[in-house]
Amino acid sequence: MRLFLISLLSVLLCSCATRSFVRDEIRKAVHSQQSTVDSFEERLEAVEIESGRALAIADHVLWKVSITRYEVFSEEEIHFNFDEYSLSETSIKILDETGERLVSQPEFKLTIEGHTCRIGSEKYNLDLGRNRAEEAQRYLVVRWGISLDRISCITFGESRDSGLGAEDRRVILRLWQPEERQ
Repeated sequence: MRLFLISLLSVLLCSCATRSFVRDEIRKAVHSQQSTVDSFEERLEAVEIESGRALAIADHVLWKVSITRYEVFSEEEIHFNFDEYSLSETSIKILDETGERLVSQPEFKLTIEGHTCRIGSEKYNLDLGRNRAEEAQRYLVVRWGISLDRISCITFGESRDSGLGAEDRRVILRLWQPEERQ
């Protein structure tokens, strides 16, 4: 009987150790898999940022090719509150002046550059800069009936940040006119 109890006790102890060992191994495997997933997610976000930037640059290059015989007529800035892309009354006045010019000069074209300050991730700031540029574009299309083929939007996010904070939370409106031929 004593031998039976010793055997039973050793089996129970061994099985507990085995369960503990298995649990530890499972935890290690899960942790390793999670690290791999985290690494892939980080790489995916970096690829998304780079591909978004590449697409924006490609669109901008195509736009530049379409205006090779144009020169800058004027440049205006509209500013935004922190982490916002809604238009202020001052911004609307500047956009109205731009809209009037585009209506009266149908040969003019417009580039809208979205910018942000350094606060936030690069991806977030690229999206915020794009939202700011597209909000200005949307206003000109809806309010003034400007054709989308006359407006190009690009986002620079924080990449052209001057370090001035609020001054970097802006959209630059660059109005292009045909070059004068001599």
